[in-house]
Amino acid sequence: MVSEPIPAACLLALGLVLGLLMARARIRYRAARSREMGRRGQDRAVRILARAGYRVVGAEVVANGLIRVDGKEVTYRVRADFIVRRWFRRYVAEVKGGAESAAPGNRATRRQLMEYARVFKVSGVLLVDASAGRIHRVEFPQGSTR
Repeated sequence: MVSEPIPAACLLALGLVLGLLMARARIRYRAARSREMGRRGQDRAVRILARAGYRVVGAEVVANGLIRVDGKEVTYRVRADFIVRRWFRRYVAEVKGGAESAAPGNRATRRQLMEYARVFKVSGVLLVDASAGRIHRVEFPQGSTR
């Protein structure tokens, strides 16, 4: 009995399926690794905040924001990493782990913190640089033009 060669189309299809499976596995691995690194950064941030005298009173806290678009009110939700308390003041604390994202001058981070300052009813906003072990208190003076 003579075996017939496998058609090229079947080999191509098998290669595509295996490639897709490997790509999906790689994506799942990276997502799991990212979640684990994020969890470690959050844990480290809690320790950094505690050493500075802040007490976490809420994690992954959600608040509703409100904007008007063409005269109609539109609500949206934002989620902050932590609400913390020190003395009699409450702050939103946002944790960043990368050097660039933890820079207060980073446009995306700055806009995120500005949104928190407007939406949450707190005394201020903190940017926690988990990799450097630092806390930045960020303020947005009204009408600043510098």
